[in-house]
Amino acid sequence: MSMVYLAGPVRALPNRSMAIEWREKMALILARMGMYSFNPALAFGTPAVHCAKTETELQMANDLIISHSAAVIVAWQDVVSHGTDHEIDLLLTLKKPYILINLVSDPERVRSE
Repeated sequence: MSMVYLAGPVRALPNRSMAIEWREKMALILARMGMYSFNPALAFGTPAVHCAKTETELQMANDLIISHSAAVIVAWQDVVSHGTDHEIDLLLTLKKPYILINLVSDPERVRSE
């Protein structure tokens, strides 16, 4: 099975649910297609993340996951997110296939129905 990395802002958003909801819906859609997904928004606050002592270590972990993903789905939201900018730079450098979803103009774009 292929894995898709679900990129986009997490900590830059006003509330955590904005980072999690679209990813959970997308994970359901991908699962129906027989694909795995990685939700970095759920990784925050877990013991795995506490092993990363610096932002650089956390970024290195995400970079490794992106490099092993078959594709990346990026949710664009109207916030400054250096992590998302880095994820986009990395996927372009690695020539990963990607989809950009604009959640600013159409927040209901991702539906699990």
